[in-house]
Amino acid sequence: MKELKGIYPAIMTPFDARGAVSETGLRRLVRHALEVGVNGFYVCGGGGEGLLLTVPERQQVLEIVLDAVKGKVPVIAHVGAFQNPDAVSLARHAGRAGADAVASMPPAYFYQPDLDGLVEFYRQVAEAAERPVLAYNIPGRIPLNLDTRTFERLIRIPGVVGLKDSSGNLAQITLTAAIDDGRITVFNGEDQVLWYGLMAGCVGGIGSTYPVMLKVFVNLYRAFLDRDWDRGLELQRGINRTVRVLTAFNVLAALKQILKWLDLDSGDPRPPNPPLAADDARQLKLGLEKIGFFEWRS
Repeated sequence: MKELKGIYPAIMTPFDARGAVSETGLRRLVRHALEVGVNGFYVCGGGGEGLLLTVPERQQVLEIVLDAVKGKVPVIAHVGAFQNPDAVSLARHAGRAGADAVASMPPAYFYQPDLDGLVEFYRQVAEAAERPVLAYNIPGRIPLNLDTRTFERLIRIPGVVGLKDSSGNLAQITLTAAIDDGRITVFNGEDQVLWYGLMAGCVGGIGSTYPVMLKVFVNLYRAFLDRDWDRGLELQRGINRTVRVLTAFNVLAALKQILKWLDLDSGDPRPPNPPLAADDARQLKLGLEKIGFFEWRS
């Protein structure tokens, strides 16, 4: 098992003019991220529009990323899906394709499983993947919080090694990261609190805004390793200023618009998410220029 830690962008899925997955665009994003110095990749998560892709498309995206990475850094495949058989099928494919780990949000979109149901779901994913598994806590998107007590049960499942926590709840993250004397893998998933998540015991971060601020997030993690507290806090504050600008718009559309300005064109979001309207794009650029984003991020 490769060590899972550091900065993992939730890599975006580029689409061509017809709305199909763009292999050329995806390879370009991977190459750029490797040049910047990321520690790994998170594939087909929310930022990668994984839940809007078909199962064959998700398999295609993962295979392209694995081929482009060529083992240089670990690759985590997000396999969460609206139907359990799809999640299990994607987990099995990820293991056979060579992903280093898989992650899955719980199967709780309209219905809310009990703890026994969650345990059975993650057991099936782990058995299918035959790879380390991360549970995924994102209570802002699904009606379920994988709190510390719940996760203490999940971590006993053979193959489950940790958690991506996007709750932003630092008290909960601190308690979860301390399970088994901190010998588990907890990634921070809320970009606005990465610095504090690292302080709370997280091994790194996975985030959807990383692709437009790669060097900033890489430098923040290095500041943490170097114990440069002032520098890390400064970078986190800059990230949060940027996120405040982004959240005035459809965030996914804004991120894809920024990639166009950075010569990393990844097309438009997949419907039902619309591309950013021309006036919104102008307002976004003005907001980013006001905080010095384009100079600061590089």
